[in-house]
Amino acid sequence: MERQTISIMKACELLGVSRRTIYNWIAAKKVEYVRTAGGSIRIFVDTLWRQEDGQNLSLEDLKDTISIMKASIVADVSRKTIYNWIDLGILRYARTSGGSIRIIRSTLFQSADRKHKGKVVVATSSLPPPGPSTQ
Repeated sequence: MERQTISIMKACELLGVSRRTIYNWIAAKKVEYVRTAGGSIRIFVDTLWRQEDGQNLSLEDLKDTISIMKASIVADVSRKTIYNWIDLGILRYARTSGGSIRIIRSTLFQSADRKHKGKVVVATSSLPPPGPSTQ
């Protein structure tokens, strides 16, 4: 199976980061890329994300991700609740190459439905806050 590539601008749109961030990741070898015959850079999609649970995300899932902050606004819950849902395995998520957590939007709506039906479970999240990876 051939690995899928996307342009830097498309990667920026998918991840919600700047072009400079993508170039920094390239320089730090956090993402893999190839150059086209014309000299343009194409990013391998599978290197943009670090999947914590080992599951592979489809490109469609990647297109439908949002930040923790946006997820809390959409679901009308606190960021802590979003982290709790992640910790409990209710939400699917991935980390960008830079370490930020992105929520798969479709799993968020399922969780928000649970919240509004009075089935919220509170737990302390064991996830580290988003930011640079300590690896």
